[in-house]
Amino acid sequence: MWKFLKRMPCFVALAICMIMTGCSHNRCINPANVVTIDHEGEPLKCENAEFTKFRGDGDFDDYLNKIGTSIRDAKTKKILIFVHGGLNSLEAGLKREPLVDAIMDSGADSFYPVLIDWDSGLKSSYLEHLFTIRQGKKEPLTGIVTSPFILVEDTGRIITRAPISWYNQLATDWKSLTFPTQPYITDCNNATYDHWLHNEIQCENALYCALRRDYEACCQSINVSLDDASAAEWQTARTFGRTASYWVTMPLKYTLVPIIDGFGKPAWENMVRRTRNMYRTPSEFDLRTELAKVNDIPEKVESLAAEQIHEGKTGTLAKFFSKLEEQITDGSNYEITVIGHSMGTIVLNEFFRSYRDYPHISKSIENIVYMAAACSIRDMQDSVIPFMQSENHNAKFYNLTLHPLNDSGEANWSYLDVVPRGSLLEWIDNFLTTPATPLDRTLGKWENIIQATHVIPEKICDRVTIKGFGVGTMKSIGPQQHGEFDEFCAKHNTSDCPDWKFWSEVFWTADDPSAVRRSP
Repeated sequence: MWKFLKRMPCFVALAICMIMTGCSHNRCINPANVVTIDHEGEPLKCENAEFTKFRGDGDFDDYLNKIGTSIRDAKTKKILIFVHGGLNSLEAGLKREPLVDAIMDSGADSFYPVLIDWDSGLKSSYLEHLFTIRQGKKEPLTGIVTSPFILVEDTGRIITRAPISWYNQLATDWKSLTFPTQPYITDCNNATYDHWLHNEIQCENALYCALRRDYEACCQSINVSLDDASAAEWQTARTFGRTASYWVTMPLKYTLVPIIDGFGKPAWENMVRRTRNMYRTPSEFDLRTELAKVNDIPEKVESLAAEQIHEGKTGTLAKFFSKLEEQITDGSNYEITVIGHSMGTIVLNEFFRSYRDYPHISKSIENIVYMAAACSIRDMQDSVIPFMQSENHNAKFYNLTLHPLNDSGEANWSYLDVVPRGSLLEWIDNFLTTPATPLDRTLGKWENIIQATHVIPEKICDRVTIKGFGVGTMKSIGPQQHGEFDEFCAKHNTSDCPDWKFWSEVFWTADDPSAVRRSP
């Protein structure tokens, strides 16, 4: 055990390097198309690929006014708000600069895009947990003093939960290695339920076909589709290679599993905290810094207190939505599509909880697209569903998932397959959260949502689509890994660049993967 603890820093460094994603880019996104938010929910501006704070509220108000003016002067009345997922630094968000041009130059699929770039880096999230945040409050001094004890706590979690985390990973690996031999039904006219099938696949197939038949028989039903995972795709040298690689790297995989469990969970919880800071900043609930500036002058102290009593939402994203609300009150028929990838869905759920604060935006939202949603089913149930049930709201909801074989079997070949198998959503359900009920598991996994469709009220079923992409190659079938949903082709295509446009309605709705590939 002592030798293991001595080597812990090396394992931690390896785990962090493997989990982190993103790359650098040397160009800022057009300021009229991006809202950049730091870990405290405060706005940032990009200059020469470096992020700096605004000089004051007036400076940021001017920035928002320019976005509003650009929206008003745009040739299209279709607005796209896109929120990226977790494990992305602010610098990584800069690589999306070509995405703005791609969205604006998409012909019939063109939108005026606003990208929400927020700091969800893994390293910074864990360090903030370790040194700064205590019981939901920012306590730098207390944080530093208590950081050794927090580190011991996290390390203890690694040791004490190792058997549990190994068991959870083993369940994922079992599905990854054995489920490819099982038939996932896509043609319900030829459905069979043989006794030798895994019970889990039996249930998913039966629910899928029941939903398909309801949809085909009656318009008031959820539209579900699951693309094919043909046996021929798996019974090849690819299968042999994946299996051989798994067994060769298994010792290192299972060494990393408890480390991801121990250090990943608090980092994840702090990332979730950042999604909430975008609407209400921590400083909104803490006058200590401001009070220190007034030197105990009673009149100024009470004046500050009075200001806080009447304070509105101080988060950057709340201010952006308020500005957008002002912008679309001119009677123009705006059409708004909101797309969230992974943790971006948690960010959007916070908006839908407060949709009554933005009546004009709410009435203009036509499409809600969640791609590989990292939020829980319950979180969606408590936010998106009430919004869709409210009067005068006819928005459509699209829940896009990987094929269950790809969720359980995702391998990171960039790091020679030494990272534990499974998509980020598998990690969330296995390590990063502790689901109390099935509704507390991730929305963006097929196996989770297909067994929970009955919690979606019948009143809105005909406006809900659940789509699972198939198994194959990214170019021919669609996303094969968690991070591939928001991939796109810039003007200079490469051989591995997907042909789809994730902001196109065809991408959300088409049952035929070739239609997605041919999206104009």
